[in-house]
Amino acid sequence: PHPTPPHPASSSSRKCIVAMARPRRCGKALVAAVALSLLAGVSLAPTFLTGAARLARATRSGWGFRSDAARRALPWDAEGQKQEEKAWEVFSSEFTKAAEAGELMGDPCDRGTITARYAGLSSLFGGDVALEMIRKEPIVLFWSTQGITESYQYLKSLEPPNQNPSALDAVRKNPKLLTIPAFEYQRTSPSLESLAMSANAFDALRPLGPGGPFIGITTVFIGFLVATRFVLKLIAPVLEAAGLNWW
Repeated sequence: PHPTPPHPASSSSRKCIVAMARPRRCGKALVAAVALSLLAGVSLAPTFLTGAARLARATRSGWGFRSDAARRALPWDAEGQKQEEKAWEVFSSEFTKAAEAGELMGDPCDRGTITARYAGLSSLFGGDVALEMIRKEPIVLFWSTQGITESYQYLKSLEPPNQNPSALDAVRKNPKLLTIPAFEYQRTSPSLESLAMSANAFDALRPLGPGGPFIGITTVFIGFLVATRFVLKLIAPVLEAAGLNWW
């Protein structure tokens, strides 16, 4: 016996039922997806609003999307945010009154400005090196990112081909080199070797505190006088025997 073919009417009915069921399933899936998206958007809104505010501050600092300053404004860059907060803590503890007032002699130094400047410094030297420099000389955060960049670029232009000494090593040991404007470097034309030597001296005397450079210079000067007097006493008999009055 041959199987009975399906009735055309019944086959058409099943196709219609399947066709009607598919939009319903798709509609339910679409509604569920929209609901989940709305819930996720509501839960993440505060985080992304915070990130947008940080991104705006980084853009105003002159770096925008072309540097790590904008990237650190993103909410998932937790390490960059921690370093910015640490930089603010160091700055506010060193310059308490300026941090509380939010400005110094008309120049803004509020929390947002300082963290944005640190973000620019971090994009130039890296987070760890920038934080090390701020711990040594938090006064660097009073200078704009653009000014610091121009000064560093001039110092980089003085590097020899073998990069010895290197501009990075000099400013890392003495971050105050970044506070000297580029036009002043161009006017005085110092050598990178002399700047590196002074940076080494400053860094060696840093454990003595803020008065370390003064103590070091005074000690060297007194030592020079004592050594000169000692040498003169040694050669005085020889000069007198030769009939020379050296004094």
